[in-house]
Amino acid sequence: MTLLGLSDGDIAAYTDIAEVVRMYSSEPTKDLQELWRRVVFNAMVSNLDDHLRNHGFLNDRDNKWRLSPAYDLNPMPPTEKAREPTTWISEEGPDADLDLARHAAPCFALDLPRANAIVDEVSTALDGWKDIARRLQMKASDLDVHATAISGAA
Repeated sequence: MTLLGLSDGDIAAYTDIAEVVRMYSSEPTKDLQELWRRVVFNAMVSNLDDHLRNHGFLNDRDNKWRLSPAYDLNPMPPTEKAREPTTWISEEGPDADLDLARHAAPCFALDLPRANAIVDEVSTALDGWKDIARRLQMKASDLDVHATAISGAA
């Protein structure tokens, strides 16, 4: 939010964050691709609470920054009240789907084959979430609710 010069309640898209990465990151290609991976993950887990305060940068060197580790990633099961993501993928609209993500991939230094490979990687990583949740003793009712939020690749 600070690097974008915005305040609480201001709207920005991942493509805006990508522009900041290009300007200030000590490793822009790595950070851009990691940011896009988060776009994909958030779309696959229906993380609608993805606001600008959930993205940060850490000082690296020579007045340059690196994308911080991901945090505050939450699956959001659907509710009766329709909601849209807080941070859009791009200016094209509020939908957080993989087609929009793929369309925006060049803004994140990705061609379509590499973008699709990342979608596959994230999907594979999510495949085992139920087993992990059971090991962590998540209640069956909570597991069922979260299953409505977490999808595979489309």
